[in-house]
Amino acid sequence: MDGWEALNVVRRWFYCGESKDYAKALENLSVEASKSNDVAFIGGLLQLKRDSDAMNTKRKLLWLTSKVEDRFYPPLEADLAGPLQWNHDIVLQSKSDKILSIYCLRKALVADTLTSPGSIQQSRDIENCSFVASMIVIKNQKVSLPLIVKVGPYKYHVNLNFNGSNERLVTVDISSIPTTKRGKQLAVLSEDLNDKIIELAYLQVTTGSYDCPGSNFAIDMFTLTGYIPEIVDAKRYSVKKLIEFYRSGFCYMAIGTGDNSGELENSLIKNHDYPIVGINEDSCTLLARDTLDVNTTTDIDDMCLAKYYKQVYLVRKTDKLFSRKSTLHFVYKSDKYNKFKSIFDKPKFVLRNGSQGMEPIWILLETNLQCKNNSGKNNIAYLKKVPKNPFIHMTSALEGACEIGLQLLKLELPSNSDLRLFCHSSNTAHFTIHTFFNSGLVTFNRDSSAYNITSLQFSRTTQENYPLGSLNYFRNPTFKFELVHSSTVETSVHLQLLSETPHDLLNLSVFNFNDHTLSTPLLCNTDYTHQRYDKLHTPLITNTTYKIVCSTYSEPLSQEYKLVVAPPDDTLLPPFKCDIQQVFLEYGGYNYNTEQKIQWRTNSNRVVIPLSTATNNICFIRIVPKNELLLIRCNVFDSVTHRKICGNDSFQRVSAGGIVLEKVEIYGHPSVTLLIEKDEPIGLREPSKADSFSLIIGSHHKITIDV
Repeated sequence: MDGWEALNVVRRWFYCGESKDYAKALENLSVEASKSNDVAFIGGLLQLKRDSDAMNTKRKLLWLTSKVEDRFYPPLEADLAGPLQWNHDIVLQSKSDKILSIYCLRKALVADTLTSPGSIQQSRDIENCSFVASMIVIKNQKVSLPLIVKVGPYKYHVNLNFNGSNERLVTVDISSIPTTKRGKQLAVLSEDLNDKIIELAYLQVTTGSYDCPGSNFAIDMFTLTGYIPEIVDAKRYSVKKLIEFYRSGFCYMAIGTGDNSGELENSLIKNHDYPIVGINEDSCTLLARDTLDVNTTTDIDDMCLAKYYKQVYLVRKTDKLFSRKSTLHFVYKSDKYNKFKSIFDKPKFVLRNGSQGMEPIWILLETNLQCKNNSGKNNIAYLKKVPKNPFIHMTSALEGACEIGLQLLKLELPSNSDLRLFCHSSNTAHFTIHTFFNSGLVTFNRDSSAYNITSLQFSRTTQENYPLGSLNYFRNPTFKFELVHSSTVETSVHLQLLSETPHDLLNLSVFNFNDHTLSTPLLCNTDYTHQRYDKLHTPLITNTTYKIVCSTYSEPLSQEYKLVVAPPDDTLLPPFKCDIQQVFLEYGGYNYNTEQKIQWRTNSNRVVIPLSTATNNICFIRIVPKNELLLIRCNVFDSVTHRKICGNDSFQRVSAGGIVLEKVEIYGHPSVTLLIEKDEPIGLREPSKADSFSLIIGSHHKITIDV
C-alpha cells in the first residue's frame, strides 16, 4: 500500500468513523511524509492531522454526506487529494439506442475549433442547456471556474459545490468519450478542454450518464460556483431593474421558457434556459444567447420577457453582498417528522440578531444529493416562519424554489430580535442551511427552546368506531388531564387530535373528569375533520381534572394518533404546566373487570341480577342498553335485608356513557341484588335481540354476575 492509498484509508477511518485505529496509522504516515518531497501528500496529511487534533465534527459531517447513490465524493481540495480515484466506474454511458448508434466509437476527449474563439456551445444530443448557460455566463463575466487538477494521463480531479461543500471531489476519465465516425464527440463544444472536463464531472454527479433530463440555471450555477441562487417569476422585475442587477457586476442572470410551446416564438425552445450575456445600450434591452448556437442572440424587453418567458434566474456573488457565512447540517427523517400534520414535530431553528441595527440576512436551504436527478423522486423542502399560532394548518411555501432542492429566504431582522423557522420535507434527506450576514452578532442554530406543548401518542386497541351519539362512545381512547398552577384561575388551551392517515375523520370532546355518563360535554362540537381536529381557545380552570375523549366517525384507518395540548400563543414559559395521561374508564378505572350482555325478560320491565363477592368490595356499574330511547332506573339492594345501598329514585335518559352507579360499596354482605328497570309498559311488544343491554362492572376485587 503506497502513501496515498494509506492516507485515503486513514481519511475514511477518521472522518467516517470506520476504525478507531487511525491514530497509530497517522503516526506511521507522518514518518513517511517526513521522507517525502510530495507537497500535495504532505499538505493532505497536515490537514488530516489538524482535523484529528481538533476533532473537526463539521468536516466529519461533510464526509458522512459524501455518498450519491453508489459513488463517493469526499470534501477534498483537488490539489491535496492525490492521484487516486474514489470511485471505480467513472466512464459515462448512455442508454439511448439512438445515441449509441450515432456515437459508435470511443476516443479520448479533444478540444474543438469554433468560428467564435472563446465561445462555448451545447451539444444537441445532451439536454443540459442550463449547464451550458452557466458556463457561458461564467466565461463571459470572467467568474472563476471550478478547480481542476490533472492526476493522470487521462484523469482529472474537479471540485464542485454540492452537499454542503464547495470541495466535493469528482474524478473524471477523458480516455473514452462517445465519438462518431467523423470525429464528432458527445460533449459540449469548446476550444477549452477544461470546459469539457467540467461537463463530465457535472454529468457524473447529477445524472451518472449522458442521458440528462435537464436542470436549471440556478442549480447549475450553484453547483459550479457556490453563489446564492434565486428563481423569480418573469413578471416580477422590469427589464430596467434587471439591467441594474447586471451592471452591479455580481449578479449573473438567465431566463427560462416554460412548457407551453404554443405561445413561444419560432426561434424559442420550450423548457430552455437562455443566459444573459450583455446589454443593448441603444434599446435598453437585455441580450440573451441561445446555448445551442454561438451566433444566436435575442434582445429582451419587458413585453418579450413577460410574454415568452416563465422565470428569471438571479445568481449573486456571495462575498460582494455579505462578509460572513455560517452553515448548519441536519437530517430530516420523514417517518418521524411527517408522521403527523403538525409543525411541532418538525425540526426548528432560531435566527438571532444581537446587533443594534437592522440586519439583512439571506438563508439558503440546500437539499443534499443522495440520488441522481433522473431517479424520478421529487422532493418538496422549505423553511418557513413558525406562526404565532402553530396550530394553524401548514400552507405551501411562498418563497424560493422549494421543489428543486434550493430555497432562498431574504430577510431583514430588527435589532435584538429573533425569528423561529421550521423545516418541512416530503422525503427523508440530508440538508445544509447556509446563512449569509454581515454582523458578528447574528447567529443561526437549532431551536432548543422548550415550547410549552404537551403531547401523547397512542394506538387504538380496537378497529371499532364509536362516534358522537353512539351508546358505546365511552369506549373511545380517553385522557385525564389537569392544568397545574399555583392558584385556581380561569385560562384557555388549544387542543389538537392528529392521525397518520388523511382519510380519518376526527373529533375530540372535553368533559369534567367525574362525568362518567358523558352527558355534559364542555363546548360541544359535533363536527368531524380529516386527519386533524383542532379545538382552539378551550376555556378551563386550573387545578381541575378533565377528560378528553377522542373518536373517529368511521372505522379507524390509522395505526397511530397524537393528542396535543398547548397554550393559546407562542409563549415559551406560561404560568401553568399540563399533566396528561391515558386512562381506561369503561370499568371506572378498577382492576377487576367483567361484562355481560343481558336480555330483557318477556312480560317484565325489570331484571334482577344477583352479584356476589368474597370480600368487602367497591365497584363501578355501567348499564348500556341497545335502545338509546329507553328510560332506565338502576338500584342496588342488600340481598338479605333488602335495604337499598345506592341507586336512582327516578328513571333517567341514557347518555353517551350509559347509566352509571359510580361507587357501590359492599361491606359485610356476600351478595347484593342489582335491580334494573325500564320505563315501558309491560307486554307492549315482544322482546327482540335489540332489547338487551350490556352490564359492565369494574371492582377492587373479583365480583361475580350470577345470571
